[in-house]
Amino acid sequence: SIYLNRRKKVPTEDDIFVCDCIPSSRATKEQLEDPDVSIDCGPKCINKLISTECDIWTCPCATSCQNMRFQTHCDSCVYPIPTGGKGWGLAAGEDIPRDSFIIRYIGEVFSVHSEHGRAKLAEYGKSTCTYLMRQNSKEVIDPTYKGNIARFINHSCEPNCVTQKWNVLGEIGVGIFALRDII
Repeated sequence: SIYLNRRKKVPTEDDIFVCDCIPSSRATKEQLEDPDVSIDCGPKCINKLISTECDIWTCPCATSCQNMRFQTHCDSCVYPIPTGGKGWGLAAGEDIPRDSFIIRYIGEVFSVHSEHGRAKLAEYGKSTCTYLMRQNSKEVIDPTYKGNIARFINHSCEPNCVTQKWNVLGEIGVGIFALRDII
């Protein structure tokens, strides 16, 4: 996988939020049974609730952290397939439970206001098939030449997945997540 940024940004203290989760290896029986305590950065992790991945160097759960799916490439098994008259699509090679991370949408990131960006948008404006994904109001992800198989994902009037923007070590990451069980 390739992920190209216009700059290499080193996260600062302002970019990193440290959760108060407890590693299962150090949790007491009472903590393990308490539904309000987050163990191993599970569903109750404050970072997960605000769409921010934990940082391996600051997370109290370290290697048992379950909130580093973008960084550790915890992709679901998906593969491209021809979709008959609609180009290519992605198929699941395994059952994917609801809310699961499927894959990161990666590619060349460019500013829509730059000379390069305006040229790309004009070029793609003439095409019937583009892979552009808006990252924010000023930047677009283009996996056409530098990306991964996430670019083969198709539109659906009855979608089974959704894009989510996450803070990953101070950068915005766009991920595809299961909206419902995919079986």
